[in-house]
Amino acid sequence: MKCKLPLNKPVRSNKPEKKYMVCAKDKYSGEVKLIHFGQKPYKHNYSEKAWRSYMARSAGIKDKEGRLTKDNPGSANYWARKVLWPGRKGWRKEWRGLIK
Repeated sequence: MKCKLPLNKPVRSNKPEKKYMVCAKDKYSGEVKLIHFGQKPYKHNYSEKAWRSYMARSAGIKDKEGRLTKDNPGSANYWARKVLWPGRKGWRKEWRGLIK
């Protein structure tokens, strides 16, 4: 699929049930694909406890081949962790103003 968005720049999703979308290159296949992430109806809980719980839970998500998705820019899990659940590194602040 040919993606018309800039690579690795999240924007608001055009799917009504998702928050964001991003064009990213899959770490394993090298394929550039459009990834939608973030369930829209859910509100966000930014507490430390919720952050730790989500990070622990999402760290174990694997793809069909059994590889962890948290380190693969070609997965929705990677982008949810970086954009929606940034933690102390300030990713969310970095993306403010860039996401339209």
